[in-house]
Amino acid sequence: MATSSARAPSLACAARIRPAASGNPAVRSRGAVPRLGWLTGRSLAWPAWGRHDLAGEAAYDGAVDRPPEPGERPPTRRPALAQPPGDRYRSNAVPEESVPRAGSASRGIAMATIVGIGGAALMTFVAGAFAVSVGLLVIAALIGRFVALALRAGAGGGLPAGQTVSAAVGVTLAAVALGQLGIWLYARSEGGALAILGYLAETFGVLVPLQFVVAAAVAWWTARPASGASA
Repeated sequence: MATSSARAPSLACAARIRPAASGNPAVRSRGAVPRLGWLTGRSLAWPAWGRHDLAGEAAYDGAVDRPPEPGERPPTRRPALAQPPGDRYRSNAVPEESVPRAGSASRGIAMATIVGIGGAALMTFVAGAFAVSVGLLVIAALIGRFVALALRAGAGGGLPAGQTVSAAVGVTLAAVALGQLGIWLYARSEGGALAILGYLAETFGVLVPLQFVVAAAVAWWTARPASGASA
């Protein structure tokens, strides 16, 4: 009798374990404690019918009975933007038409005039102190070159192409004429008595008009618009 009574609980325990093998959790105790490795509704910390909404929604956000495909991303809920992200950069960008150009016509002419005065002073010094004649053609070419460059840099596109060329040539010719005047005044200070035209014709001859031609040609070539640019 003792053997049969001791064997009876073992048979009852085995009977409870057998249903667990077929997919049912085995409850071993009176308090319904689940067998190790099994999850039951009673062991969950939240109600068995759902964890988000007590009205009966599913306990999970998405389907869990299907493994994700390779490269598949879970769906995400993002709030819709009022405008595309790139529009904030477009609204802050300033159109090219509204950007003020650096420089102006008056600034360009002022810079060209300063360069021309410096060239005239150099011409006077070289011709008076060193009695240079042919070298004045080189100085005239340099005056035309740098006057045009100074005009373009100072104007910064504030002058049309035609007016830029005209202004560069005009300032260059005025600078060469100022240089000739300075040469004559230097000669007068040394004791010369001839008038300006007579002195220049006797001292430099044909080099005087050549200086004007060379300086104007170089200024025109430097100030003209590049090939393909609109005039």
